[in-house]
Amino acid sequence: MDGDDELLGRQVLRLFNAIFQEKKVWFMYTNYLPKDAYVGYSQEIPEDVIKGNNYRDYKYSTSHLRAYYTQLFRNIKDSDLQDDKGNFLRAANDVATIFPIMEQAQDRVIYVPEYTYYYNDNTGINNRLIRKQEQLGNEKMLRKRKRYKRLDNLMSPVE
Repeated sequence: MDGDDELLGRQVLRLFNAIFQEKKVWFMYTNYLPKDAYVGYSQEIPEDVIKGNNYRDYKYSTSHLRAYYTQLFRNIKDSDLQDDKGNFLRAANDVATIFPIMEQAQDRVIYVPEYTYYYNDNTGINNRLIRKQEQLGNEKMLRKRKRYKRLDNLMSPVE
């Protein structure tokens, strides 16, 4: 969350906590309202995509606001956050982290269709504006990378 963004309402963190506790999920995402007139693009991922662990083959639809267990992030290999030359990605960073996180969590991913986040994406320095081609190229590269396997528990070793 950037300093110019904000949570929508005073109960967002309570909502997230309740869902993590009740549903026993490892990754949760909602939807957002941007500064412009449109609404966010987050949406529920079809069951066949989840069961087949085919997140990389499906359109990217897990935007703000997201929450997940830290261990899922820690399991991501540095090389999966880098381009083919070994440079850390400057664009599509969210794609680089979210695919491995969802793949590890697999069926413990949930979409909650609430608007929980105000995203100020009209700052003039957003990657979709200043690094659009780099972002598209990185996403294409990341979709071709090896999928992470589903974890049985959060302490399972990553292969």
